[in-house]
Amino acid sequence: MENNKPVIEKNRALADNKKADNSNQRAAMEKRRALIEKRKKEMKRRKIITALIAVVMAFAGIAVGFALGRGSVPDDVSISSGNEEGRLSIETTTQNGDWITVKTSFINFRYPFAFSDIIEVETYNEGLSSQLRFYANIDGKKLLNYVIYFNSNEGISCGTLKLQGEIPVSVEFEKAPKKLSEDWLNTFYAVQETFNDVLKSMEENKAFISIE
Repeated sequence: MENNKPVIEKNRALADNKKADNSNQRAAMEKRRALIEKRKKEMKRRKIITALIAVVMAFAGIAVGFALGRGSVPDDVSISSGNEEGRLSIETTTQNGDWITVKTSFINFRYPFAFSDIIEVETYNEGLSSQLRFYANIDGKKLLNYVIYFNSNEGISCGTLKLQGEIPVSVEFEKAPKKLSEDWLNTFYAVQETFNDVLKSMEENKAFISIE
């Protein structure tokens, strides 16, 4: 029995370490969720201020318009880009309530407005493959956070897009830089969690079939 004692103690130590790891992971997830909620509240406050400014500017614009003999002012502003046939490009990016909606030449998707000042989305085309690259503006740097691939062998498969043919869709998550502070590290992973929102909204496109 004495001979088995070191083995028992070792197994107990391993079990304790595993419990500690699980506890740390849960704590990290709670921090990320709290960060997301905090950012949502911050962005709602900003939206109220922005809306008030927009109302003031609209009235000012209408007044100037009438003074100059013009009767209307534009209601929306969207960011547009051109598109070459068969290539992935961002056509418009607009805010709809709590979401940023992105329309591309392949598929439409959205992510939380709470991350609008952190997330940047870019397209990349090479040969027959295309990418949606999601960057996170963290600690003054633009860091690649995750990539959605179209017609590529890279990443983890997440569905199929039916355009002229069937295009495999996959995703790959980047590793966080080692030198990030704990707060910035939580932000980095919180941005990666927005992929769940992106994927869910992509499933609303009839041409996209996700993997169950």
